[in-house]
Amino acid sequence: MPVFEVQIRAVLDRVSSVSAPSDYSWSFVFTCGSCGENTPKPVTFDESMSVDLIRGAKVTLTIKCKFCERTSDVTLLVEPHVYSDSGEFKPFVGLDCRGTSPSLWNIIEPLTIEGQRGFIFEDTEIINQEFFGYDEDLKQECSVTEFEHVLQRRK
Repeated sequence: MPVFEVQIRAVLDRVSSVSAPSDYSWSFVFTCGSCGENTPKPVTFDESMSVDLIRGAKVTLTIKCKFCERTSDVTLLVEPHVYSDSGEFKPFVGLDCRGTSPSLWNIIEPLTIEGQRGFIFEDTEIINQEFFGYDEDLKQECSVTEFEHVLQRRK
């Protein structure tokens, strides 16, 4: 089935990585593959969620379209949600979608930013595509700038 991914790009200055913790709450707007209708509100989920389907299959969540009433399912791929390549678009999160596709990622929780020598900035919000902090280990400013993301189908 089609796998979609959020790819992110940012300029990292004295930052080794931007990551989402394992209990991160992901929030997406989905588009129905049958009628093209968007979910009325963003759908929020995390890695711990699980829905049992027939024949023992498990997915992260099921979505029922309000317009055509078709049920779709989404599986959050368990992979490292880490970005460390300054300036290049790289995969950040993958979604295996059946009958739907993500159309918008809402960043509703802070991400974790790690400095060059391991100093951790927890609960950091990237506001206006930027984060600025002070690395206590390096005794220098560090930043994440030009943060942007795209949703696309994995090849």
